[in-house]
Amino acid sequence: MTRNHHKIKAILLLFLCAFNVSAGANDKSPINLTIDDGEFDIIYHRAGTNSSGAILFGLIGAAIQEGTKSSQDEEKQQQILPLITSSSCSAQFDVSLKNKLMKKHVFSEEKSIPNLTVKIDKCGFKVVDSTTMLMSSFVLAKFTYNGLSKETYEETIYITGKKKYSYDELIKNISTSNEEFEKVKKKAGQRIANKIIYKK
Repeated sequence: MTRNHHKIKAILLLFLCAFNVSAGANDKSPINLTIDDGEFDIIYHRAGTNSSGAILFGLIGAAIQEGTKSSQDEEKQQQILPLITSSSCSAQFDVSLKNKLMKKHVFSEEKSIPNLTVKIDKCGFKVVDSTTMLMSSFVLAKFTYNGLSKETYEETIYITGKKKYSYDELIKNISTSNEEFEKVKKKAGQRIANKIIYKK
């Protein structure tokens, strides 16, 4: 599904304070942070995609069915985009991630610089209940962390907002929808930071 969206890659050097308990001294240790921005998406008609098209009409029929649903979601996306404060997946996400690490993370005195790479796959609004077709904001991202121990840790996170609403309610209460969207991006950044901070 073709969409007009902004792809950005920001390579940031984040300096975090490390506290040396034995020496009682403060030190600064950097972490290389790379964030690949994702794609804003509306998943509504595609949420009900199943194998029925292939069963009834074969692979060609299934492809046509998928194409039709993608086009319908594209129309919804074009309707919502002008109403969204920021369709960037990394907005709020990167700020909350960096702030959390700056406040909580503690590094050792080793000279190695840890690397954290975050690839945001998608963000936006999607159907979270196929029976009622209620929607929620969401973020799907994967991160890779190479810590001072040289071990590589990878994980995919999927975060959805607490509030659920119909598509019509999403449009009607766009102010609330925007707030929820920003919250879920912020929560996703904090979730990854916590994974790094509390990784054992």
